[in-house]
Amino acid sequence: SGNPMEGTISPMMLLKSEFLGTIHLSRGAFNGTIPSELASLPLADLRLDENEFSGAIPTELGSIASLRVLELQSNKLTEALPLSLFNLANLVTFRVNDNKLLGTIPATISQMTNLAEIWMNATSIGGTLPESLYTLPKLTNLNLGGSDFSGTLSEGVGSLSGLRFLKIEDNRFSGPLPVSLNNLTRLNYLLIQGNELTGTISTALCDRKGTNFFDLQNLTADCKGSPPQVACPEDCCDVCLEG
Repeated sequence: SGNPMEGTISPMMLLKSEFLGTIHLSRGAFNGTIPSELASLPLADLRLDENEFSGAIPTELGSIASLRVLELQSNKLTEALPLSLFNLANLVTFRVNDNKLLGTIPATISQMTNLAEIWMNATSIGGTLPESLYTLPKLTNLNLGGSDFSGTLSEGVGSLSGLRFLKIEDNRFSGPLPVSLNNLTRLNYLLIQGNELTGTISTALCDRKGTNFFDLQNLTADCKGSPPQVACPEDCCDVCLEG
């Protein structure tokens, strides 16, 4: 990473690299489309972030069963997120943020039982969140901010007991805040502003405010106005915005 490399990735070069397990081409000046031939490699770690790749993400990437890290953020990728990517049962880190991607999160995300990080912020990915999302046992980071998600935030979110970052700001979520947020005892960041969510931040959440590793360090909500869209007890919310 941090290299000055540029140009396109040669499919022929990839086909001659049949034992390649890691590709790190972050922060370069690569452009063109992402070659579908990458799927022929036994990759565990694919990082093409912070380049100028454009076009669609190849559906074929969903067939790389060995893949554990997929970082495609900060490119110029467009079109719908391939549903095949949600078959990657070994994937731990899934970053496609800061692209012009469309699409939704399918119910088949339940197959991704090793997934720890989902970064889909600053995209046009949207729709409602499937209940199966809340069954992922290892999820620590759910970052969907500044995208096009809608619907309610289900009580199922409280099942994500290891969650440390829940960032859903600036979407179109609506309805009441789930009471089950109280179950997220490891939560460090809770950003829910810029939605149509209603309710009251619980005293249980406020009691977890602090600066230690498992404390709730940042809580931002639409808690400004009279009446506020989200009521926040005094000295609880770090930032209050007007909904």
